[in-house]
Amino acid sequence: MWLPWMEFAVVLTVVALLTVPMGQWLARCFTSEHHTWLERLTYGALGVNPQERMGWQRYGAALVLSNAAMLLLGYLILRLQDWLPLNPLELAAQAPHLAFNTAASFITNTNWQSYAGESSLSNATQMAAITFLMFAGATTGVAAGAGFVRGLARSSSQDVGNYWVDYVRVLWRVLLPLSLAMALVYV
Repeated sequence: MWLPWMEFAVVLTVVALLTVPMGQWLARCFTSEHHTWLERLTYGALGVNPQERMGWQRYGAALVLSNAAMLLLGYLILRLQDWLPLNPLELAAQAPHLAFNTAASFITNTNWQSYAGESSLSNATQMAAITFLMFAGATTGVAAGAGFVRGLARSSSQDVGNYWVDYVRVLWRVLLPLSLAMALVYV
């Protein structure tokens, strides 16, 4: 009877203990003036000026447009699954409404499924669409949180940072290292 409560207490304690180091890590990530070589390479590939400052309207528009582009990419992958390589079971593509529902739910991190992923999506589609959208949606969420906090802290300023810098930094400095570390833990 007490075991579930102990598990809950352990998880709660670990989360509480990690709150301060994670907050410090995120604060360093979002306040650093230095751009790593991977970040500079990504800015160049995206055609982004990392020195540009954005107001909340531009920041929000960049967020919405980037998510729309990623949603469209996920939708296309799901719709074209039967034409894409690495589909040894020759699984059919999702119907238009299901592909849109799937892409929209995974880019927004609601992750709602109305299909059996293992029997209707190829491994390549699960990696290229589903995993990509889950990761991109989480990255967007953390970047949006940084912009929101900056907006609160700089209430008299029109500068909430640069969405692309926030997105790229969350990707390279936070989520990919955490994913690698957790993959090693799970292995």
